[in-house]
Amino acid sequence: MNRVMKILDRYDLDTKIEIGELQDQCLVTVGKEGNLMMHGLIRDTGREIVRAKSPNILGKRCRLWDREDVKRVLTTKSGREEVEGLALDLSECPKPSFSTEAFRGMLGLRLLNSRA
Repeated sequence: MNRVMKILDRYDLDTKIEIGELQDQCLVTVGKEGNLMMHGLIRDTGREIVRAKSPNILGKRCRLWDREDVKRVLTTKSGREEVEGLALDLSECPKPSFSTEAFRGMLGLRLLNSRA
């Protein structure tokens, strides 16, 4: 939850109140260890909305989280300025097959979540 709050604080939101409202509406929960959790159906609905906005051009999606979609965008260097968030999971990829050039077109990238 602290990590999410740091990100949201950049937007001058009263983060504690906003998260409290989401909890009141049962859209998120805070676990015993302070983990912020979203219901899977809400996550999946958000992902479908993102997919529907750009069903055929992966590099125009505002968020990329699917491992194969991310891999395709990075290897073809097709990311565009619409990409704001990217989840880069290298845990099953022993040697990345893309270069930093793959990020050049992603001028709107604000969040890069990587895991090796």
